[in-house]
Amino acid sequence: MTAVSDTKLRNPSQSSARHGIGYRVAWFFLNNGIFVALVVEVLVFCLIGKEKFYSPAVLAIILQNASVVGIIMPFYTAALISGILDWSTTAVGALAGTLFAVLLTGCGWPWWLAVLAAMGLAVSVGALNSWVVIRLKIPPIVATLVGSGVATGVAFVLADRFGQAMQVKVIVPALRQLWVVKPLGMPLTVYLMFVLYVLVYILLNHTRLGAHLYAVGASPEAARRSGINISRLVVFMFTLLAALTALANMIHNARIMNAGPYLSPATTASGAGIPVTLVGALFAGIGLFGGTGRVEFTLVGLLFFSVLTVGMGVVGFPAQFRVAVDGLAIILALLLDSIRRYLSTR
Repeated sequence: MTAVSDTKLRNPSQSSARHGIGYRVAWFFLNNGIFVALVVEVLVFCLIGKEKFYSPAVLAIILQNASVVGIIMPFYTAALISGILDWSTTAVGALAGTLFAVLLTGCGWPWWLAVLAAMGLAVSVGALNSWVVIRLKIPPIVATLVGSGVATGVAFVLADRFGQAMQVKVIVPALRQLWVVKPLGMPLTVYLMFVLYVLVYILLNHTRLGAHLYAVGASPEAARRSGINISRLVVFMFTLLAALTALANMIHNARIMNAGPYLSPATTASGAGIPVTLVGALFAGIGLFGGTGRVEFTLVGLLFFSVLTVGMGVVGFPAQFRVAVDGLAIILALLLDSIRRYLSTR
């Protein structure tokens, strides 16, 4: 199902017993460093930005900016834990958002019917990706990379046919209420993000399905021999992730009142088409090849990137600097995952 290494990862606590204090310190920072990084980041921006940064208004903006990707992130984490590296989330979300706008603006559909149709398209793409992975035995990253290209192409065609400058107008008062209504100063999307994180935390840590996801990610062959239906699990994760990605993208489109192939909240500012969900997950200690990680850590990783974005805006860093930082973050995230795997096998 996935390109999981045959090397058995040792338990860090067992390995640390055979190594010195340096090994244990390295493991601590590799697995918990995202908390330290977030605290240091906040302190730095507080010192630089002073009153401009540490205010309730800035906190609300940080959580608001994180909330849309936060709808996708817990499910992306669960998929990555199971060994499914989905590269198509950005493109599938953009395609769903573009179709939603076309049906709403160009065809006059009711907003709720357009939402269902767009989510149905996204689920179909997810199902197709799972079929390619299961039947054709193609690794998930390759299958979804190809699917990403196809989805982006279709989104371009729709935006070119029904929009202007590759954008289609979106006006949905009902969905905008998720941003306008602000209990305790926070939009409803923030509360939705936290609710979904709690649900996925319970799923991964207190259900049989969660145990199966970890088992499949750690060793697909051992999971298959133990009776786990891997094919059904792969279809479930691909389609669920696609549906939530589509929903998050349409909520984002309702906020900015535009949709198009470039208007996805789940991509990095570097423009490389790399899902910010993947970068955040790697930073938070989720293994690139599955079987390890904790979903609550990815919430901290998501907040780290949101603080970085908002903080640089508050203190006046140029937008071009943000692109460079994103590129460095991608390299660092991959490097951290490689170091974790190296230390795990020692």
